[in-house]
Amino acid sequence: MTALATALLVTTSVPAVAAPMVTDATVLATTIITPTPPFGALTEAVGAQTVGTGIDFTFGNVEGIFDDGGGVYGFCGISAGGICTLEDDVDGAIVGLAKSIYAEAGFSSAGTLTLSVYDSGMTLLASALNGPPLGVYGRTTFSIVRPTSDIAYFRISGSDSYGVNQIVLDGVVGGAIPEPATWAMMIGGFALAGAALRRRKMAVSFA
Repeated sequence: MTALATALLVTTSVPAVAAPMVTDATVLATTIITPTPPFGALTEAVGAQTVGTGIDFTFGNVEGIFDDGGGVYGFCGISAGGICTLEDDVDGAIVGLAKSIYAEAGFSSAGTLTLSVYDSGMTLLASALNGPPLGVYGRTTFSIVRPTSDIAYFRISGSDSYGVNQIVLDGVVGGAIPEPATWAMMIGGFALAGAALRRRKMAVSFA
């Protein structure tokens, strides 16, 4: 097998599915996004600042991040009046398509919140209610696993006061940011391809 063929094999065999992607409100609140007071006016919208972790919050409702107590933060939906009501929906577009989604949300009673997922045509695929087991922040959780990667949008809604602390996407294809190891493989493959082409040009030149 030639070096060029080997390089192409390396670059085309890179898996398209990314590792699980975590969007954590507490991490964001302590790094790049200014929190909004609970039941207060929006300080800073989340927007597209989470695209790198797989979610674009510019879709649908506006979201902020609020102090959920004890050093924990959560995403909250912002009302038409610009208030973090802790009752407005939290929704977003997935960067690519996910096979599964897991979320941890607020201190709401089990069964009072709904996680809904949609395909790229905004057709409802599945829904789940919050409940046990509790997540890493001690809040209720819910998850949806699909047979294939077809989740394009999600919405978390309910009538109880809540915040969404963490969202985890898995089986994401298309639009996912390659892992460092994947970048290394791709760069190595391109280097091999370039070397093979240079050798071929030299052989032609001196023939």
